[in-house]
Amino acid sequence: MEPLYLPRMIPWGIRLLRALMPQCRVAVTQGLRYLNERALLAYTPLLEAAECASFFQARGSIFVYSDERTFAAAIRETGFLRSSGVQVEVLTAEQVKSLEPAVDGQISGGLFFSGNGHCVDPFALGCRFAQAIESRGGEIIAAKADKLTRSDHGWTVSTGAGAFDAANVVVAAGYQSDRLLRPLGYTMPLQSERGYHLMLPQSGVSLSRPVAVAEHGLIATPMNKGLRLAGTSEFASEKTPLNEKRADLLFEHAKQVFSDLNRSGASRWLGNRPMLPDSLPAIGRARRHPGLLYNFGHHHLGLTHAAVSASVLSDVLFGRADSFVDTKFNLSRFGKFVGMKS
Repeated sequence: MEPLYLPRMIPWGIRLLRALMPQCRVAVTQGLRYLNERALLAYTPLLEAAECASFFQARGSIFVYSDERTFAAAIRETGFLRSSGVQVEVLTAEQVKSLEPAVDGQISGGLFFSGNGHCVDPFALGCRFAQAIESRGGEIIAAKADKLTRSDHGWTVSTGAGAFDAANVVVAAGYQSDRLLRPLGYTMPLQSERGYHLMLPQSGVSLSRPVAVAEHGLIATPMNKGLRLAGTSEFASEKTPLNEKRADLLFEHAKQVFSDLNRSGASRWLGNRPMLPDSLPAIGRARRHPGLLYNFGHHHLGLTHAAVSASVLSDVLFGRADSFVDTKFNLSRFGKFVGMKS
């Protein structure tokens, strides 16, 4: 799982928006802002119930720039960011290093996103949530879901641990969600984007907040078990072996900004992230099948949007969702482009 970021508009998304037509850019910004603004609020009751609010730190994040022209372009972009509700402040190189002394490389300046936060231990967070569910009578079954079938009860889910009946079923299988929905007549432009990170348990660098090296699309995040370097991704088959060079390159790029960085005991990670072409997730109710819902396609923001997506889906299930949610997040938005039967 990736670190959690809670800005009103994620800077990574801005890079995708630049490539879109102006009207699409506005539409995507509206959708991401809708989710991002509600992300922390949606998490609050869950964190309290699982007694793990300390896993989150709201100290903002910094994007540093080495190239003066790139930094100047980023400063010009702050107008659009602020108009989209983002809290952003331009910092000189000296101000960056005052906030984060570990940044000792040659930089031109930075942007401080004060509305951001991060999760210091995503795995432990997931375990706490699982324990909270079980303590309240819930049951967690670890098994591969193979097929969805309409039944007298509503739906039957065939899995490696047997068949389960339910009136309502939510497909939240990440990049493999289309394998369950396609046999029912739903096609979608879902793609796996493989993301890498390098975990440094003895980094030798102390950060109080995530620091991104903008030119390299790299972000260093302080976590309970060390410093996590993330930011590279690729499009490849899920069966393609991990490319060690991609993970190791993160260290080489980070070393340019953090000269004391140490990779002793480093471990590499690769994960498949579900990606849809408009940068928005798919959250909603299947048009032609009562009781069938879905929640996937969150790109690099799965942890960030987990709680708010569940809240949105709950509104859909109980008929409380507004037209904005249905327009922005329902899979039917792709129908005219891919011939979706919905």
